[in-house]
Amino acid sequence: MSFTGFWPSFDVNNNLFRRVIEDCLELRIRLVSKGEKSDLEITSVFHMNSVFERGSKYLYSKISKNFQVEFENASRYGFVAREKCSGNKRIWYSGENFRTPYGSADGYIGFDKSDPAQNVVYFPHWMYRLYSQKNSLTESQEVHFRSLTNHRDPIERERNCCIFSSSLDPRRKFIVDIMKHFLDVQMYGKAFGNFVESKSEVAKDFGFQICPENSLYPGYVTEKLIESWESGNIPIWEGIDSQEYFNKDAFIDLTSLTTMEIMEIMEMLLKKNLSEIRSKPILQKSPDIAPVVNLIKSVLG
Repeated sequence: MSFTGFWPSFDVNNNLFRRVIEDCLELRIRLVSKGEKSDLEITSVFHMNSVFERGSKYLYSKISKNFQVEFENASRYGFVAREKCSGNKRIWYSGENFRTPYGSADGYIGFDKSDPAQNVVYFPHWMYRLYSQKNSLTESQEVHFRSLTNHRDPIERERNCCIFSSSLDPRRKFIVDIMKHFLDVQMYGKAFGNFVESKSEVAKDFGFQICPENSLYPGYVTEKLIESWESGNIPIWEGIDSQEYFNKDAFIDLTSLTTMEIMEIMEMLLKKNLSEIRSKPILQKSPDIAPVVNLIKSVLG
C-alpha cells in the first residue's frame, strides 16, 4: 500500500484509511518502499507542498507538454495523471474543494454527491476528523456522535464575537463589518496580524464566531461549524450543506444574504435566549463510515 499527495503532517502509519482496512476489512498492510508498485495507492490533492516544488514543476511545464498537463492537473484539479499511479488500484481523496477527477482513479472520496455507479463517496473532511477520534470504527456511531446530535446544557456567554482567518476576502470582511454593528468583534490570525496558539481555547471566551467556508459549492462543508459549536459559541456561517447534516437552529446561516437581510436576522436573534440556542445539537443526523468501507472493499475486489 502507498499514500501520495497528502498534507505534510499526514501520518502514513496512523490514519483513518489504514484503520478502515485493518479494523473493518481485517487486512494486513505493508507500506511499499519508494519506487515500488503497491496493490493500492490512496492519493490526495497536495502534490506540490512547497513553493520550490511548485516553481520547478511550473518551469518544467513550459518546456515539456507532459509536465504541462501534470502541472495543470495537480495545481488546478488536485490530481496527477493516471500513468503516474504508483499502485495497481488507486483511490483519490480530497479534504479540499476539488471536483471529482473522473477517469484518474478507481474510487473517489470527497465533497461531491455520492454516485455508486462512478465509485464516488461523499465523505467531507469533518467526517474524516470525527472518525479519526473514534476508539473503534466498529462501535455504534449513535453512541459516539451522541454529543453532536443531542441537546447539551445551555451555555451563557458575553455578546461578543471572534473570527480566525489567514486571509480576508471581500465577503468575509463584509460579514465582519456588519457584525461590528451588533457585537464586539475580535479578529485573530494571519489576516489581522494577531496570532494565537489555540483557536479552540480562545473561542471559548466568545458568544459568537464568524466561520464562513472558503468557497460556496454544494456539499463543501469543512470542520468550521463543528469546531465553533464545540467551543460553545454560536457559529456565524456561510456554506451549502446540500446533504443536510447540520441543524440550522444551532447556527446563523448568512449564505448569499444582503446587508438588510443580515441585519434583520441579527436584530431578531439578539432578542432571543442565546444560551438556549447554544444548547441545540449541531448535527441532525450522524455520519456513516460504511460507504468508505464499501468503496475500499469494492476497489480491492
